[in-house]
Amino acid sequence: MKHAHCTPSGDPRKETLVLIKDVSRLMGTYFDQRATEHGMTRAQWVLLGRLSRQEGLTQTEMAEILEMQPISLVRLVDKLTEQGLIERRPHPTDRRANLLFITDAGRATLEAVQPTADDMLGRIFDGFSPADLDRLSVELERVKTNIKDAMAHFAAQRAAPRRHEEEREAHVR
Repeated sequence: MKHAHCTPSGDPRKETLVLIKDVSRLMGTYFDQRATEHGMTRAQWVLLGRLSRQEGLTQTEMAEILEMQPISLVRLVDKLTEQGLIERRPHPTDRRANLLFITDAGRATLEAVQPTADDMLGRIFDGFSPADLDRLSVELERVKTNIKDAMAHFAAQRAAPRRHEEEREAHVR
């Protein structure tokens, strides 16, 4: 078995990032393949799954969680609403917003795809012990935290020159 520390580039960090990206891409492709067995897309499956765990979000909140453009989410919500799997309800305090809820038909659809999901998990994590999965989760969470910290640091650095410029302009006036 080839390990990241044994690769020709000499930098295990680069090889590990390539491996993470490859795993992510392959998982997406595999989910797409398996979702078609149930006449749905991966995006539909993911949205139904998220709503089953967290109902009552606005479309904007859901788009952020799923890392989708709001217009793409609207099309997805329209399709699932037409199929009777989810519903929009008016926001109690914001007339411009709708809240998203899964319907009984949506829950039944998720129940129908559950054996497929279980099979996928079994195949993806074949040979992993619970301790292996715990270690993997801990390390991936650490990578995720490092990326979020790096993004926040980058955003703060980009904002700092603008703040200083705005302060200078305010003093000149």
